[in-house]
Amino acid sequence: MPFLLLACSLPVIPSPAVSEPDYGLRLYVQPLPQEAQNLTLTLADFAAIRADGVPVPLTTSPLKLDGNRMMEMQKRLLAKPLPPGDYQGLSLRVANAELRTDEGMISLLVTEEPFVLKEDFRVLPDSALALFLALEPQRLVTDGYRLTPLFSLWKSRPALPELKGLISNSDAGTLSVFEKRSSQVVGVLTVGRQPKGLALDSRQRRAYVALAGDDSLAAIDLINEKVQDKLRLRAGDGPSELAISPDGGTLVTANAATASLSIVSTSPLAEQGRLLLTTAPGSVFFGPASTLVYLLQPDINALALVDTHRQDIIASANLPYLLVLDASSLRVTDRILVGYGARSLAVHPHSGLVYVGMASGEIAFIDPALSLPIDTLQGDEEAVWLHVDLEENALFVVSARHNRVAKYDLVSKKRLGLLEAEAGSYAAVLIGD
Repeated sequence: MPFLLLACSLPVIPSPAVSEPDYGLRLYVQPLPQEAQNLTLTLADFAAIRADGVPVPLTTSPLKLDGNRMMEMQKRLLAKPLPPGDYQGLSLRVANAELRTDEGMISLLVTEEPFVLKEDFRVLPDSALALFLALEPQRLVTDGYRLTPLFSLWKSRPALPELKGLISNSDAGTLSVFEKRSSQVVGVLTVGRQPKGLALDSRQRRAYVALAGDDSLAAIDLINEKVQDKLRLRAGDGPSELAISPDGGTLVTANAATASLSIVSTSPLAEQGRLLLTTAPGSVFFGPASTLVYLLQPDINALALVDTHRQDIIASANLPYLLVLDASSLRVTDRILVGYGARSLAVHPHSGLVYVGMASGEIAFIDPALSLPIDTLQGDEEAVWLHVDLEENALFVVSARHNRVAKYDLVSKKRLGLLEAEAGSYAAVLIGD
């Protein structure tokens, strides 16, 4: 019988007040070129240019680009509501430029004329739009003192389906679509109020997201990056966590506000049953069987095994440590002390190593065969979600505190990428795993 491993004493993250989704424009700047090292630019007077040529101001404060900090990271420059309609591009002005030299910082000569970046785009009601700005490396500084930058602008370019990832942003009401190899956002989807838990059906190229603020569940077409279907649950459910069965036919939502589980069919999207609980549910996940789901109950520090056909709890266990459990009976077979502050967990399907994210930012590597930690990776922030990418043998780490996702190589433990999501980053999924 296979073993189940689970981190314990996971905190319940309080939900913020429900707000409306953030519509409008997001502007991302791509990683700066090598030629921008030691260069600092101050950009000002951003405006969207309507189809009739009228500018719509986007910022009131200058934005700074630091070449030494932004050579390996895409950065979200601004998010701004825009009136629906057609636009012909953006304009911006370089207010200041400084170059660090052996003799110290020197100011570069900049033009006072704004840069007009042509790229037709359309803002639709109740939707988000991402644009991407790049600073080209050619002729960046001429004559040693004159800044002659070349900017380019483009709309979202969908990544290959097998390279996509999604991040749910509960406060912003959006999903960030990213390309997992480059660790860069490639699009933003507005899905509803307080998107939280995510589940993925890679075979159908479909993702599901729990919308706590709308008491609903949405199905996302990952090819066309659109909401394909929605299911309204009961008023006040506040679904927060989500799991999909191995055969892709069943979803289970953990409804924190009503202390219940909803059992949902995926085709068609419909609630088939409901299990009432004595305490608010936490995480839910399936094992190898499509009829058995595991449920964390943080308030009583327990794990329960639920039969989705019987709609009943058939076994439970207390969780004082990282436990090794018999998957069918939840009988404890071993205990592994990992320290205080465990926040998240992931298991490597090939090596069997278990990764535990701590409140301190440290990620412990646990070998279940030895029943002890064998290595650590020091992140720079609390990890609320972990995921192993088998293709690159990498670990993706979501930080809700900083609304960003870090990617680490599991062998060298070097950080391979860092991307900015949106307010309330909660969970993520990667297609192909």
